[in-house]
Amino acid sequence: MNTPEQELSVSSNQLTPTTAAPTIGRFMALVAVLSITTCAPATPGPAANQPVTPLDDGAGKTIVLTQLAGYKSIGPWQFANTGGGQAPLVEIHTVGITTEDSQANVIPRLATAIPSLQDGSLVIFPDGRMDTTWKLRSNVTWQDGTPFTSQDLVFSLAANREPALQSSIESGTQYIDSIDAPDPTTAVMHWRTTYFKALELTHRVFWLYPKHILEQPLQANPETIQNDPYFTSAYVHLGPFRLVEWGLGENMVFQRHDNYFMGRPKVERMVIHVIGDQNAMLAALKSGAVDIVPNSTLPNDLYVDLAEEWSRTGDGVIARAPENWKYIWFQLDPRWARPVEVGQDVRFRRGFLFGLDRLAIRELIYPNMPQADTDSFLFSGDPRSSVIGQPYAAYHYDPARAIQQWTEAGWVRGADGRFVNTAGQPIQVEIRATDQNVRQVPALAAGWRSLGVAVAENITPPSRQRDEEYKATFPSMESRGRGVGEDVFTSFDGRGQALPDNRWFGANNSHYANPELDRLIDVMRSTVDSTERTQRLKEAGDILVRDMPAIPVYFGIVSMSIRRSVQGPLAEDFTHMHDSSGGPASRNAHLWQRV
Repeated sequence: MNTPEQELSVSSNQLTPTTAAPTIGRFMALVAVLSITTCAPATPGPAANQPVTPLDDGAGKTIVLTQLAGYKSIGPWQFANTGGGQAPLVEIHTVGITTEDSQANVIPRLATAIPSLQDGSLVIFPDGRMDTTWKLRSNVTWQDGTPFTSQDLVFSLAANREPALQSSIESGTQYIDSIDAPDPTTAVMHWRTTYFKALELTHRVFWLYPKHILEQPLQANPETIQNDPYFTSAYVHLGPFRLVEWGLGENMVFQRHDNYFMGRPKVERMVIHVIGDQNAMLAALKSGAVDIVPNSTLPNDLYVDLAEEWSRTGDGVIARAPENWKYIWFQLDPRWARPVEVGQDVRFRRGFLFGLDRLAIRELIYPNMPQADTDSFLFSGDPRSSVIGQPYAAYHYDPARAIQQWTEAGWVRGADGRFVNTAGQPIQVEIRATDQNVRQVPALAAGWRSLGVAVAENITPPSRQRDEEYKATFPSMESRGRGVGEDVFTSFDGRGQALPDNRWFGANNSHYANPELDRLIDVMRSTVDSTERTQRLKEAGDILVRDMPAIPVYFGIVSMSIRRSVQGPLAEDFTHMHDSSGGPASRNAHLWQRV
């Protein structure tokens, strides 16, 4: 198997015309096959037992992938939500200026090198401004054959700032003043401040748009630009596979880009087919009709069962990687907090952590996966762990200390073992979660009930999951997961509170505010030096543990199912990625083979 670096030595092939008819024919046959599975009921029955014929295109030319939901369009907004299996497939068709290597280090993709202080391509000025000079590869073309140049970066900066093209992903473009393009392969970015992700310009941080296609329609109709066919059936980007069949965003065919700058892809096409039912998806995978099921699609217990089955049969592998830090945060705003005292005295919050059997919860959700244990907000393999340490290690499960904390803070435990407040009213809290965390909620509630606290369970219905006011006014506790490392602190930035006066727009729904932490967040984001930023990260973590606006539960583990029909570096790439979106999993799609 060639490495990506070896692939660079492969001579480029001239773009040759392809005939659409064979692609469409094979694809429609696949759709007919998969429709049997997709329509199957969740419980066994005659339709569910219908055989599913694996795709056979005669020469292993097609890899079939699936996801739970289709694309409404293709752009950064589509990949803001990591659920449903879309995000891990993005680099099949779309790439950024940088990506990751197999050790999760940032490496250049469209650029020839990462800017550095040593060679003068990164300059930090006394007033805090910064310049980064990117040298771009000279052999990169858009999938329609048009050369990719530094002018595309200049245009992309303007496009990313258009309201109609923005997403909820934190974009690095907000920190850039301007971009100069002195020649086609040089782009000089002028930053208004130092920014810690200035050298990590992945597709999520800096989405690239083709100037030659979108400049005119964007100037003519900026408000309705997302309606342009470019974002659906006419999508063109820089990845190894180009969209040739839109299929209403649910049955998409991508043909290989023969002039892909990393080398000609080894298979002819990728098919992404939407199967909205998880049981049907699993059946299609087992039958061989589907080669790859990405993460954030199947429930974890199905991955566990499938891993055990495949360890016996050898039909495939389950690759695993750490995801987001999973925690429970508290409502701290007295306008909505119930009971209000939990937000006013950290001892109550410490009590809930001492009363949380995290190992039992982890074993319930991720059996025999100790890598999901967490006493930190960093992955267990993060090299910065030697500095950050295990800040939550002092709060392991201890029911007696939980009761002690609550009692010292003012709750009274009656003869029946139930807690009441100073007015004699029974204590009741609510634990809220989405259906993604539904399995852990009864276990959380049962543990605290056994200590004398009444707990109501509330699973947010899908219809309210995008109701920003509802999300920002939860009464007691909410189970959630977001970010890792520096990204964790976005949700605890006091300036990002979701409030009525900003129409509930903000990542901080618990309404925690600490000016000291806010200052450290700014310092972390403006510190390029990793050693210094790690020290600030430790200080920020110490504040989080001291004030305890949230308590850790476990680290999420994501799994990808890969049949033995697929060969290449996918499993290794997925296992070692540090981007919790999953995007880098497909960074070497041009090296995948179907056998």
